[in-house]
Amino acid sequence: GVLLDRAPVIENAKAAWAPDGPYHSAASRIEMVTGSFFDASSIPKARDGDAYVMRYILHDWQEADVLRILQNVRSAAGDARATLIIGESAVPDHDTVAVPPVVYNIDMQMMGFFNGRERTKSEWRKTLAEAGFELV
Repeated sequence: GVLLDRAPVIENAKAAWAPDGPYHSAASRIEMVTGSFFDASSIPKARDGDAYVMRYILHDWQEADVLRILQNVRSAAGDARATLIIGESAVPDHDTVAVPPVVYNIDMQMMGFFNGRERTKSEWRKTLAEAGFELV
């Protein structure tokens, strides 16, 4: 797999994946690339069967930034049969379902720290569609 992140994060990751690091057993399967999801040219191009995994990344950003990030990933995926896996919380679309308080706490933290937020399933579907993805 490929790990794409900013230079300081990649340097820390290299230490963790080093022969004497805690994750050394899988180090030979990881390629570490310095880049930004705001720079489409730095996102590795997909091949059939590849997956882009984004875990707790998109809730840090406002809607316009999320759309730009997703459009850049979509561009990198090109015509390959690749999958986008997003690991985020989803707030219910309505008030009839009890939501664990931690989800609302995270939503408030994202707003306060990053001007981001948690999104509903409908919001995810709309944003993903605008970027050229389908929510399944």
